[in-house]
This record gives sequence, C-alpha cells and structure tokens, in this order.
Amino acid sequence: MTRALLSTLLVLLALPVFASAQFSIPGFEDHLTITAMPLVPGPNEFVHFFIEGSIFSSQNADASWSVNGKAVEQSGDGGIDVQMGAAGEETVVVATVGSQTLTRTIVPATVDILVEGEGYTPPFFKGRPLAPPGTTLRAQAIPHFGSIGASVANDKIMFTWRQNGAVVASGKGRATATLSAPPLFGADTISVEARSQDGAYAGSASVRLPGIDPVATLYVHHPLVGIKYYDAVLEGGSVEDVETTFTAVPYFADARNPSDPGLIYEWSVNGRAVPKDTESAGEITINADSASGVAQLSLTLSSSVNFFLHAEQSWNLRFLGAGSAFPGGAQQSSSDSSIFRTGVQ
Repeated sequence: MTRALLSTLLVLLALPVFASAQFSIPGFEDHLTITAMPLVPGPNEFVHFFIEGSIFSSQNADASWSVNGKAVEQSGDGGIDVQMGAAGEETVVVATVGSQTLTRTIVPATVDILVEGEGYTPPFFKGRPLAPPGTTLRAQAIPHFGSIGASVANDKIMFTWRQNGAVVASGKGRATATLSAPPLFGADTISVEARSQDGAYAGSASVRLPGIDPVATLYVHHPLVGIKYYDAVLEGGSVEDVETTFTAVPYFADARNPSDPGLIYEWSVNGRAVPKDTESAGEITINADSASGVAQLSLTLSSSVNFFLHAEQSWNLRFLGAGSAFPGGAQQSSSDSSIFRTGVQ
C-alpha cells in the first residue's frame, strides 16, 4: 500500500470526528439545518428543535441557542423545547455550532376545513348538506397564514389533501378537493396540510366524518300554506283534520329533490301496502272521516341509482276523525287499516 493511499484512508476515518468538532475542513463542510418537531406546530404548542446534518448529531457537540434574541440552555439531547406564540406571532430560533450559525423562523398558523356533501336538504335548512355513501363531498381549506396584520394568498400556498392517510390531491393553490363519501357504517378521516411557498408558514387540520344513513322526515302538506317545514310530525302525534296529506322529505339522500325519479317510496298503513302515486310518490293522504284511533304509517325509502340508500321508518299517529265522538265521550280505536282510507276523497 502506497504512502499516499494510506494517508487518504486515515483522513477519511478521522473525518467524522473533525467534522463534528469544527465543520471547517475544506470540501467537507456539513450542511446543517434546524429541525422542528412537530413539523407543523400550532399556536401555543411546545416544539422541540434540534440540529441535523449528513454526519452531524446534535448530541455530539455543544450548540449555543437563542429564542427571539434570548439565550436558551440546550437539553440533554442537544436540542431545546420552545412554546410557540399565538397565531401569527413570529418565533426566531438561532443555533451556533462551530463556525456555522443556523436560523429557523416559525409563525404558527391555523387551517379550517369545511366539508359539504351532495345530499338533498329542503329549503331554509340551516345546516350543511351531508354526503351519503356512494356520492362525493367537497372539502375546502381556509388557511390563516401571515404575521399579524398580513396575509398569504392561496396561490402562494401548497395544499396536500389526504383521506385516511393516503394523498388524494395536492398542488399550489388547491384549497378545495373533491373526495368520495365515507362508507355506510364506517368513517373517514379527511386532512389537509398547507405550506406557504417560501416555507415561512405551515398549518394542518383534520376532520373525522362518519358514514351518513339518509332519513326521511315527515311533514304535513297543508293545502293553503304548503309543506310545514317548520313543524315536523313527531312519533305519537295527533292529527285533528279529517283528511291530511303527509310529505316525506329525504334528508341527505342522493337526489336533486323529493320527486327525483331515482327515489323509490313504498308506503303502508297498519301493515297494508298503499298503491304508489306516480305523480307524488313522496306523499300520502289519509282520510279518517269515519274512523279514529292510531294508525301506523310506514315508509321504505330506496333508490334505483344508489344501492346504498335504504331507510325504513314508521310513525304511530292518532287520528281524531269526524267519527271519533260516541255517546258518553267514548273514543273508537282500531288497528284495522281499512278504516283509514288513503288518497284524496
């Protein structure tokens, strides 16, 4: 082995020791960075900072740390723990190792997620439409980036969307994403990470969405005022009118409206099936002009285009009826569906 080769091997073997101590061997300088854990800290959250490099470990050498200009003692692993400020409040961390001075600036940020489905909701519904299985939902991220009094435009932010941990969409300015709805009897976790183009701001948020089973809510369809959306028919309720038309509103169903041709309504009264009304399938009219008592109104709701939709509901309603009064104040009560006529009389 030649003397030149032996000298080269000795230098290479000793390189990590010298590099950790002084980082100034020409041609072998280690590129150091300050790493934060968690990577995307939120407001008022504690963050652990440490130094990383290709051959450097923060445990191998002392570093001088400062936070917002104030000296901070390093912990046993060579890093420091710092509590972030409020959203938009800047925290500057500086570390000096040998001849290198490293700086990391973090401005805690927050991100909001709005999720909206394609399920049907009636007029004046105050909530957001949910997404039934077999459909899609739209998620929107609203980042609150920037120092106090400033802001960062969405086209300067990189968004990464995940569903159950898998990346489903990403891109600069992509603040919205179209995702598949959670499965029936299951739940999905939707998350988004947003990071400014210059790396100064970052934030993340997530939401867990359960699968939605559409339900039908019963309302009276009054001939003068229309559907009483403000007064849902409750289980065990009383009906005073001799003839009453009921409308089933399919909340969150995969439909454009209650009369959507894809919806299938199957009505029954006290176990007897009611013939389908092709023009108003979501409505049923009950006439109790010669009867009174409790009638069990049942509905099975399904869809010809979405096999996930299948809802079965029933309401026990007491009809007072025109023939309810008997001598002595007695009340007629029956479960025979033949005494309750269906359809407009």
